[in-house]
Amino acid sequence: MNSMRIVLAALFAIGCSHHAVGGDDGPTADASSTSIELACESGGATFPALEKACSAASDCFVARHTKNCCGTQTAIGLNVSATVAFMTAESSCDAAYPGCGCAQFPTQAEDGRTEDMGAIHVRCDSGLCTTFVP
Repeated sequence: MNSMRIVLAALFAIGCSHHAVGGDDGPTADASSTSIELACESGGATFPALEKACSAASDCFVARHTKNCCGTQTAIGLNVSATVAFMTAESSCDAAYPGCGCAQFPTQAEDGRTEDMGAIHVRCDSGLCTTFVP
């Protein structure tokens, strides 16, 4: 669990737009330690708490969250039960970004590596869905 908190803290420090449920102390899990709430920097949507708990990798999917008007994304591992809630909020959030004409950077996984280093995958690590680049 501590490694998950470190990874999430690293993502927050580099501009990832997700935060703790019920607080602004950086991206940590909520009181149940199994969900995360993403922020929509465009203001176009409010994300519900999204489940990250898992028993196996098949419980997980890679959620690609747009974090700025350039189209740069971050890849978050979420439980498949959060698919509809994520897609609904992400669609509204993404549509609200104005086109700002800047370069889109590679999508970053929760392990800090980016898709230009390889394909982003998801696994169940210590009971939480997480993304990584092998």
